[in-house]
Parts: sequence; C-alpha cells; structure tokens
Amino acid sequence: MPEDIRDVFGAALLDLQYGESPVGVRRFGEGLPREVMRIGADNRGDTYRLAYTTALSDAVFVLDVFQKKSKRGISTPRRILSRIRSQLQSAAEYSRGDRSK
Repeated sequence: MPEDIRDVFGAALLDLQYGESPVGVRRFGEGLPREVMRIGADNRGDTYRLAYTTALSDAVFVLDVFQKKSKRGISTPRRILSRIRSQLQSAAEYSRGDRSK
C-alpha cells in the first residue's frame, strides 16, 4: 500500500480515536451491517478502502483494508465482503469479552 494512502488512513483513524468524523466517511453498504463504515482514498488511479466500526465499544475496530480491483461494476468482491463480516463477528466477540479467539 502506498505511503500516501497509509498516511490518509492513519490520519482518519486518529480522528476516530479522538471522537471526530474523518472526511469522506460513509456507511459501507453492499449488504453489510449498518455499523460497518468505510473510508476511501485514491492514489495514481488506484482506489483503496478501509472498513471499520466504532459501534462495539469505545474502540475503533479496523475490519479490513484493501485495494479496490473491481472487474465488473463498482461492487466489492464477495470474498472481501465475507472477510469483513467475519472480522466484524470476531470484533464483536472480542468486545463482549470472549478473547479466546
């Protein structure tokens, strides 16, 4: 991941930690639960996304970061959406105190 993108995402996560809303944040959509948010950033024609949630506790859970490489339309590949759902479930278990996973 390019350093510029890491800087953008790092600044956005810092904003979230201080209770501020980063520029460009929106619900992820695409069938994911409402508490999954996304931040997008572009670099030299490539698009990157960071999926996160703050809905589980007083923490920011980064669920996934990926380069958007859609072969058809603008939708996110199913395998990535599945991975985000799985990470959200793991974050929820962690937040409830089930840290064995």
